[in-house]
Amino acid sequence: MVSLRPAQKSDWARLFFWRNHPSTRAQFVNGEPVSLAAHVTWMENILASDQARLFVAADSERSVTVGTARLDLDTKKKSATVSLTVDPEQRGRGYASQILRKLEVQAGLLKVEKLVATVFEGNASSLRAFADAEYCLDAVGPADDKKGHVVTLVRMVSR
Repeated sequence: MVSLRPAQKSDWARLFFWRNHPSTRAQFVNGEPVSLAAHVTWMENILASDQARLFVAADSERSVTVGTARLDLDTKKKSATVSLTVDPEQRGRGYASQILRKLEVQAGLLKVEKLVATVFEGNASSLRAFADAEYCLDAVGPADDKKGHVVTLVRMVSR
């Protein structure tokens, strides 16, 4: 059973490792490693922001941290952009779709009505996770780099 908690400054090292893991970077538009200083600054800004919520996911049955998720809020549109990373050592266990379902609950508490995610079309595991969490195809378009196309997915938040 996955649970989410708000991220804390003390989570920086774990998130830094996950962010810079080669398999994670391969799914980012900018796949270059992030410096420690840049990561710490980013995390401080995210934790202080009114427009973002960062969560850490854990499997309570196994007592292990399994991933992180972020909501970038657009309060005028009552929407949020979803970002998700699963610990590279925990991938393939169905955690991503569980995290997305828990994230929807958090979004509802924040009065978000629509969740939006963008995924590279070749990222089959992420596309499967979003489909399992009942996200629907919104659009397909070119990526900003040579990685092909991106898929935009949406999910209306249940009340």
